[in-house]
Amino acid sequence: MNKQIKYFFAAACCLFLPNVAIAGDGGYIQAAYTYASMGDVSAPYRGAADKTWGLEESDGGSSGNIALGYKVGDFALELKADYAEGAIESVDGTNAKNGSYNWAALTIAGLYDVAKIDIDKKAGLAIIPYVGAGVGLDGGYMNAQKLGTVNCNKGGYSNLSDGNPSTGGADGQCDSGDDRSDYGAAVRGTAGVLLQAHENLGLSINYDYITGVGDNHLVGAGLRLSF
Repeated sequence: MNKQIKYFFAAACCLFLPNVAIAGDGGYIQAAYTYASMGDVSAPYRGAADKTWGLEESDGGSSGNIALGYKVGDFALELKADYAEGAIESVDGTNAKNGSYNWAALTIAGLYDVAKIDIDKKAGLAIIPYVGAGVGLDGGYMNAQKLGTVNCNKGGYSNLSDGNPSTGGADGQCDSGDDRSDYGAAVRGTAGVLLQAHENLGLSINYDYITGVGDNHLVGAGLRLSF
């Protein structure tokens, strides 16, 4: 998979750079807040066996992206960095406590303007729907502990409901939680609409589907500045 990504980058550069030399549409930078619906992640929990980690949805206050692109006619090559963070809802079907995750993705994609609907040509007002696809890397860090378990005292103990060896009980389990990090290849699919207010300024509303260490859906809105 890593070799395929390298070949994609090389092919994209070879195809794109000659066009840049003869066209002058120019580049753009875009920043957006996103709402991220995070997919479950399969990873070990206190052992070698994979468990299902349920990640909470992340709202715009803790997720977003920034993109750099270059347009040639109806086509663009875009490098985008996405980030999201939030809580972990469950581990192996059990509710989690004190759980959190941080996730990021870096992808490069080819975008295509499906159409340009001019509202006011003189003012530069237009609606431009677009689609795209790309590849890259994503990864993240998770830390969580199952609800109903207690941290181990020095020396260790088990079957204690509240972490106090003097009280006893069979409701709890000695457990110090776990943390995991992972990264790998990712694929991005994109669909969006650029509401162009001026030839150099617009509002972009778009949806990204990124599948890598998990299957994530991100809906974002932000500003695009062309130069």
